[in-house]
Amino acid sequence: MYNINYDKRYSLYEGTNVIQTRSYGSSGVVGMVVRTNFLTMKGKLVRSILFPKPAHFKFYSDSMKFIAVLGIMGVVGYAITLPF
Repeated sequence: MYNINYDKRYSLYEGTNVIQTRSYGSSGVVGMVVRTNFLTMKGKLVRSILFPKPAHFKFYSDSMKFIAVLGIMGVVGYAITLPF
């Protein structure tokens, strides 16, 4: 069974050109594709550029809290100035 970590020495990566092969006996050389498309390192880079993870900024949530506090202070100030 092929294991990527164990068989690193016998693996070819993207962009590799095979110039020479050696066959033992009458059997020819056989290659197997392990990773394609987004599972390669280049594919992971392209996927991270095309589909970035959403960024959650603390500044946005803090600004909403600040606006809420200002709104509450405005309502309280307005209620205090009402004549009864």
